[in-house]
Amino acid sequence: MVAVRHVVFDAEPREDEGPRGYSEAIALAEKAGIAVANSSPSFEYWILLHYATGVLVDSPSDAERELGRDGRILGYEKPCLPYEDLWTRYLKGTPSDAARARRASLADDGLNERLGRPVTYVDGLVDRLAEIAGKIR
Repeated sequence: MVAVRHVVFDAEPREDEGPRGYSEAIALAEKAGIAVANSSPSFEYWILLHYATGVLVDSPSDAERELGRDGRILGYEKPCLPYEDLWTRYLKGTPSDAARARRASLADDGLNERLGRPVTYVDGLVDRLAEIAGKIR
């Protein structure tokens, strides 16, 4: 069995993407055989897809604000998450479906879906972790 290494990171503010070498980091990781689960602008975008699959955000603060709206995670504040609710929603498949649809829409627009905003690949990592744990749907 071949071990697959993963890395998770997010972009945060747009002005930090260039200086931090966001696209270069992704390319180097993939070249080294490391599966990348990046999110742009932030990890919160992946969480948001559990509660509002069609919302597009540009900044981490936008994602956090959207998470706090009625019907989502009222009073959302890092790092407090309703893990049981997230797991239940994950099993229903909505966030993964929404993430895949968003990546496809970026590609359809002629954009690099790996570097788009908002975009997330955390669903792929969670799917793999669930598979390893024997809990995949």
